[in-house]
Amino acid sequence: MNGYIQVAIGSLLLSGLIAYAWWSKTRVWVFRQSLFSIRNRLRDEMAKSGQLDLQDYKRCRSLINAMIGFAPALSWWTIWTIVLHEDDLTPTHRGKQFQAENLPQPVKDAMREVEQCVLQYLFRWTLLGWFIGGLLAIVGNLGSLKSRIGAAVKAFSRSEEAGKIGHHLAGA
Repeated sequence: MNGYIQVAIGSLLLSGLIAYAWWSKTRVWVFRQSLFSIRNRLRDEMAKSGQLDLQDYKRCRSLINAMIGFAPALSWWTIWTIVLHEDDLTPTHRGKQFQAENLPQPVKDAMREVEQCVLQYLFRWTLLGWFIGGLLAIVGNLGSLKSRIGAAVKAFSRSEEAGKIGHHLAGA
């Protein structure tokens, strides 16, 4: 093989690795910013309606904060581990009381946005997500996987482990 072709191919591969490394850090930053935006929008809506002292709002805000802290560790491997060990998670006292049907509408909307944000992060912002999404779109099971991941994320966000990992990753 010609030396120029080897240099071109090597440069292309090196550029791809650098771009992927950059994207890996950037996507976490964008994900966290999306969560900050959801949290701030929820606060504005609850302040406008005078419900900042509502326990459901405080719980939701705490869950979003835990997810913000957990963001750097969120990956397909982490989700797979959570799905496999979902029954072993230790529910928090708050998580046991957090019933979706009783929540104010802004809190319900915020929780739905967080779930959509996590799914977007996993399926649209990772190479493995594109592969899994494409494979499941062909097979036809994409909706069931997304709902299963959503349920696992909800269970994890209401567990003691989310707070511990979130605080550890945030440097607390």
